[in-house]
Amino acid sequence: MLKLSKQTSIIVVAALIGLFIAGASALLFGGGRSASAAAAPEPWVGTDPNAAGGLAFFDSSGHQITGGNLTDSPIATYVVGTTELRAGDSLATLSAVLPDPAKQPAQFSADQLSGSIVYPVSSAPAPIGSTTLPVSPGQAGDESVAILMDDFPQNATAAGYVNTYEVRLKTSAPGKTATINYDFAEITVDKAAGTWTLAYTPASNFPPPSDT
Repeated sequence: MLKLSKQTSIIVVAALIGLFIAGASALLFGGGRSASAAAAPEPWVGTDPNAAGGLAFFDSSGHQITGGNLTDSPIATYVVGTTELRAGDSLATLSAVLPDPAKQPAQFSADQLSGSIVYPVSSAPAPIGSTTLPVSPGQAGDESVAILMDDFPQNATAAGYVNTYEVRLKTSAPGKTATINYDFAEITVDKAAGTWTLAYTPASNFPPPSDT
């Protein structure tokens, strides 16, 4: 029988404890993967030259959210684009598209979710009220994800497309057409549960890290 020194025994026990803690963490927290977005973008992301930054969704109190109900109107109280799409613009418009494996991203069928609303929105809670990034403040009567699904059912079965839609934010200004480029986020829908969930959006520095 192999005899270990006292120091070696302590090292072995510490290593076993470390493995146990790591395994428990993986079970509890999914291996440390962020709950706010998927580990990888959808198949068409990276092939679209018009895709710019990401989107951040917020409730009426300024808390960031990563999902909601299909029938929510608006989809979120505030949707913030994480890049300035065009200097001088002052209107933000939210839309959603139906990803289709047989089409290029610019050809995806689109539905407008909101009107073109003025930003910045200084009356919004922090951190939204102080940002100069494009903000789409939701309005009662905005198109819900449920209506989007009725207008454009997602019937694709290809990996990465199932139950998936893309939300886009474009900006404009009086006398100017909307930008070609946009900030975006991929969402997945669960018709049985009646919910949508943020699946992927590009990383950004918005909202800024909390001081608390």
